Amino acid sequence: MDWPLVATQVGLASPAGSKKNAHGLRYPRTFENDRGTTDCNLTPDASTAAGRQTMVAPTGWRWRAVGRQHPRPVAQLIRRNITICPSYCIMSLPYRLPMIGPFQRSSGRRSAEPDRRRALPGEGDPTRLDPGRWRAALPEDAWPRDFPVDGEVWRRDVFAVAARWRVHRATSRQLLTAVVMWSAGAAKQARRQAGRILADDPHGHRLDVALSRLRIDEPTMSDMRTAFLRLQTDCRLEHLESDAVTRLLYFAGYRRGAPGVQPLMLDGEIAARIPPEAGVTSTANRGTSLEWIRWICWAAAQAGDEFEPELVEMDLSAGGLRYGATPDGVGLGLPRQVSRRWIRTGGS
Repeated sequence: MDWPLVATQVGLASPAGSKKNAHGLRYPRTFENDRGTTDCNLTPDASTAAGRQTMVAPTGWRWRAVGRQHPRPVAQLIRRNITICPSYCIMSLPYRLPMIGPFQRSSGRRSAEPDRRRALPGEGDPTRLDPGRWRAALPEDAWPRDFPVDGEVWRRDVFAVAARWRVHRATSRQLLTAVVMWSAGAAKQARRQAGRILADDPHGHRLDVALSRLRIDEPTMSDMRTAFLRLQTDCRLEHLESDAVTRLLYFAGYRRGAPGVQPLMLDGEIAARIPPEAGVTSTANRGTSLEWIRWICWAAAQAGDEFEPELVEMDLSAGGLRYGATPDGVGLGLPRQVSRRWIRTGGS
């Protein structure tokens, strides 16, 4: 049966827009759908004495669970009447229904397997978050257009924003937002931190200046180092620490299939797994441009011409079984992918 659009509540929080049932709980009086509004008659039946009450919906509609908000149950009307349990503010449904509507909330946990069709070679699980909460916490102009709203963010999703940014179809603030969401996930403190970072550059002028040399097709090592230093000095954003800077440079400047050194993210966990004999990191240079340049050069040398340098970073992020400082003897085969040398020669 072709059902109309599920109704949404009107006046849920307002006593004037709701009615009380026999248990003293308020239910919304008026609902609206794609064809207008409708009134809801709250008629108890004989099961009220047993602690259950049938809320009779208008003809052609039925209740559907949206969420649990004590002491007011949250529901929507669709076709068919069902019985609800007002004592516990939940619906008595014969089957499990998904959470829908404006009251959807996610803790960042998903029981289903992620859609790995959007994953890059070597990438682990996606970042899980609540897009609604992130969008509510950020300025409207900073939200990336066409960003996924299914609660899973892959690296490919952030690279899509970066590709639009390079042709001036997305702003630097939108790119920074996508990077922060991917790296932070569902953490509440991360949303506040992102808001403070964006507030320090409300028009994105400093970000534009700092990242300007990464818009070209093949940024050089000088371009990468200049962008890093600008974000640490003249164009520095308060609350944007050096690890977050490297993530931003990775998504803004990485060119998959391009030759030579590529920008990569570097944080404390990755730095701790780099072999000491590589001479990349130390306590004295942690978080500096010198450490970062040594890191991306070492990663490019490990990858060679056959593999992407980001696979070295992915391996270290996942524990460093292949390139890490403390391998446990388990070899990690690099995932199959197109050779960078094959791409440069035009596929011949």
